[in-house]
Amino acid sequence: MLVPALALTLGCRADKRIDLRPVHEPREGLRSEVVEGGALSQRLAPPDLADLVLLYGGETEGVLGPCGCTENPRGGLARIHTYAEETKARTPAAEVWVVDAGGFLDGTPEVSGVARADATAANRWMVRGYGALDPVALNVSWNDLVGLSGLEDTGGLPLVSAHIEGPAIVPYVRRRLGPHRIVFTGISRLGPELLIPDAYTAIDGEDGVRQLVSAGAWQDDDIVVLLAHGAPVEAAALARDGLVDVVIDAQQHRYRDPLHREADAVWAKSHYQTLRLGELRLGLQDGRAAWALDRKIDLDTAIPADPTLARWARQAEKEAELVRKTVYDF
Repeated sequence: MLVPALALTLGCRADKRIDLRPVHEPREGLRSEVVEGGALSQRLAPPDLADLVLLYGGETEGVLGPCGCTENPRGGLARIHTYAEETKARTPAAEVWVVDAGGFLDGTPEVSGVARADATAANRWMVRGYGALDPVALNVSWNDLVGLSGLEDTGGLPLVSAHIEGPAIVPYVRRRLGPHRIVFTGISRLGPELLIPDAYTAIDGEDGVRQLVSAGAWQDDDIVVLLAHGAPVEAAALARDGLVDVVIDAQQHRYRDPLHREADAVWAKSHYQTLRLGELRLGLQDGRAAWALDRKIDLDTAIPADPTLARWARQAEKEAELVRKTVYDF
């Protein structure tokens, strides 16, 4: 039997109360909280002195809409859009940027290794949907490569990887934020080399970041945000060597994982399939994150869905289903 605290982290619930449970680590300047229940206005962060707010997720796997739960389904780009726009309006003194830690495309392959037709149909809509969120960086995971190989157009999305090279992928993205320079890059676990599509090449993720550092891709006083998909060991090694300042870790996390530091790097974990949206609020000083507040926001039915993205999600589902019936007869 699940104990009550753990039961709240699993499945879908129709009768949520407001639940904002803080976990404090004051010696390291970190705070974490999970926000469940209540209206949208009750879930937004109160004003603070954050310089940067990162809204993060991962592992949506080509699904624009919420999960398939029969009661109170969670997730969906339409709800992320609503929360992002409200957060921007409520946080005029800080930049609010959307990032993805990887696994955003459906990588279901044919026997030949190319993307299945229904996966490609869903991924075309996913590219369009993420474009509406205006993200700063999307980490290309090994799982995304099959999905990318089936797309003719990636819509100008800011695809990043420190160790995977291929069409439309850059090794990092740099943004100016007042006196600070913020760099976004990404790593992923590597699958079998034989399954990497022909247009792409890959090396070890940790080696990729170290090569960028050796080549002077960014400076010591840049604040480096590492998006890591299924690569916690490699990310931890880079953090311990002081090569990254913030890690957003996606690896099918489903529980109440408080923010922590690996060496001096702030480490946050993305909720699997972005059923909870991550909101990392950072105070920046002297080229590092001096303090951080990590919030996990339940994306349930209390978060209004952006109507355009909700419509796209329905269209994407119908189109993928039609392809499955006509091409694969199931």
